[in-house]
Amino acid sequence: MNQFVMAKLLSEMDGLTRTMGSKDRHASRVQDLLYQQMQEHSTFCDVTLIIGQVEIKAHWCILVSCPFFQSLYDSGMREKTASEVHLTFGSAWAMKEAVKFLYIGTVEVNMDAVKELLEAAEYLQIGEMKKCCSDYLFLIDINVDNCVNLSLMASLYDLELYNRAFQFLRGHLPEVMGKDDILVLTKESIVSLLTDETLSYVSQEEFFDFIFRWTVHELDEREDSFPELFACLDLTKMSKSFLEDTVEHCPLVVKFEKCKVHLLNVKVKQMFGMLTHSIEQKNVILICGGSGPGVYIGHFMLPYSDFMSVNNMFAYVIDEKRWTELAPLPYAMRRPMLVCDESGNLYVYDNSNGLEEFYLFQYRVADKTWTSMKVVFPSNCENVTIQNMVCCANRIFFIASGILKKNQASNGAAAAAAAHAGQNTAWTCFLMEVNQNAEESTIKCKLFPRNPNTEINVCAVNNTYVCVAGWKCGDKGGKKSRHSAKFVYFDTKSDRRYDASRGCIFENYMFPYSDGIMVGKPGKMSTRVFSFQDRKWKPKKDFGIPLPPENGDRVDFSYTCCKDEFYVFGGKSLETKEPLKSVFKYNLEKKQWIKVEDMPEALMGSAVCVGKMPRDHVRCHIQCPHCQYVTRRSQATYDIAYSDNPDDDDDEYSIDNYSYDYSNHSYVWDEDDMIDLDDDDDIYDQDYDYWAT
Repeated sequence: MNQFVMAKLLSEMDGLTRTMGSKDRHASRVQDLLYQQMQEHSTFCDVTLIIGQVEIKAHWCILVSCPFFQSLYDSGMREKTASEVHLTFGSAWAMKEAVKFLYIGTVEVNMDAVKELLEAAEYLQIGEMKKCCSDYLFLIDINVDNCVNLSLMASLYDLELYNRAFQFLRGHLPEVMGKDDILVLTKESIVSLLTDETLSYVSQEEFFDFIFRWTVHELDEREDSFPELFACLDLTKMSKSFLEDTVEHCPLVVKFEKCKVHLLNVKVKQMFGMLTHSIEQKNVILICGGSGPGVYIGHFMLPYSDFMSVNNMFAYVIDEKRWTELAPLPYAMRRPMLVCDESGNLYVYDNSNGLEEFYLFQYRVADKTWTSMKVVFPSNCENVTIQNMVCCANRIFFIASGILKKNQASNGAAAAAAAHAGQNTAWTCFLMEVNQNAEESTIKCKLFPRNPNTEINVCAVNNTYVCVAGWKCGDKGGKKSRHSAKFVYFDTKSDRRYDASRGCIFENYMFPYSDGIMVGKPGKMSTRVFSFQDRKWKPKKDFGIPLPPENGDRVDFSYTCCKDEFYVFGGKSLETKEPLKSVFKYNLEKKQWIKVEDMPEALMGSAVCVGKMPRDHVRCHIQCPHCQYVTRRSQATYDIAYSDNPDDDDDEYSIDNYSYDYSNHSYVWDEDDMIDLDDDDDIYDQDYDYWAT
């Protein structure tokens, strides 16, 4: 290198400054040196920590990194000058581990030692050590054996683990109440469990056994707390046999007058039939399927989006004014039909699945099983579409439309020739009873001629009559007056059809009222009522149903009527174009809207029906903590026998959702092609038109 270049490099390096060495390595070496001095009780240590009979040598310069020792040092107390600090809290072992943590920043944690370490970290205000213990506990698998201790520990030291551990405890409460750990809970904690409405999945019998066990565990200290805990129990939800055989003879109940009065009040109500909670069957309103919030572009919802259809099955328990969830539908259904029989079994039909064959889904409450059954139509039916479904007298009926052939052709070619000649092409609406044994169903009666514009309302009354109202009937399909509506009802006891069209009108609402039928229009304060006793339609003024107090312009909502109370569920707001979750009921006698607890989800176009379900089946609260661990779907069996994909080896049912446009049909009703059903049944005899003159 020439002298010129060398001189230039030297001149550049004269102004260069660099930090050399390793800061981390030096810090580690100093840390090890100080920790070694502490272990060896070196004379370089300037303070002694005394815990009982144990002495720990340490350095003030290390201890003051902890807020507890910093405040002690700054206070100028005797410990600073005497170089001795007496600690009276916690175990000597845990305190030594805490001081060790101040030196090296790590601590060994296990389940047996974590509580003592937390005590030391909390007392000495060592936040990093407390976080180490908290992080360790998050790695623990929570189970019924440790959830109580974890909840208490997390609550005592304000750890984030508390919510998770306590939620697990609430979700497995019957099993946890059988453990001894839970007997350490305070009276206040037990009261909070007894009064938690979301814990309705725990029976009152189980709660009673627990509070008795908790009391006798430390009888002398807890005996006086029993009356307060007993008063928190809802005895009306206990079985009569349990009250008489167990509660009434419990020595603690007998001992306290307050307990005996609480029990006597319930027995008096039972005696006079004033209890509804003790009924094994609960009155419920069931709602399933429909469309949820889905996908939006601006204010417009994407039509037929797979993200919109839902498979939820909810039940509103009328007597208890709360929601619960049942086993979900086998798959998402946009506009299903739903009915419930007398045993609480559910039947769902999906009219938009796009399949050529017809299947009905049944949920059997006895074994919590969803099954599918094929619906076989009579051989003289063609181009059948299902308009509605109803359950009456424990029988399932379809209101269907299709071509009813007068004469059966011997082969396909003859049938095609007959159709080409214009024969057997009348499109009629008929009532069909579904055969649940996969055998051919039965047409009970023809209702009225139908065209693509015909609108239909259906309901069952007094578990006897299947009522069907129609508008824009006949072969033209044009607009007609609502006063030209058809009204036909079928008596399931006599299997006879009756026509009561004279005097009826067609409106949006049609539902059972008193011993008959009421029809009305939203916001219109005049209705018409049909009485099966008088067999007449009568106008009823100032008895209509006004618009709901919120979102009165809602559309696509579901409605039903139960015990003279008219319910409106969800729908879509015309202003925001979004589904609603609000629920209102209108008391027809008091003429008053009442706000009901919102649906669990915002829905529109859902199916709804009134039914009865076993008490145990609807016991869970909609926010039941147990159902978060054992979902409703996992509790049920899905025995669905068919799939739309023959190559699909998966046993679980899967199906795509398709839209179905009824306007594509253009069947024409021909009065000459009307068929006569079995004359012996006489189910289409016009002599039973009570308005005929």
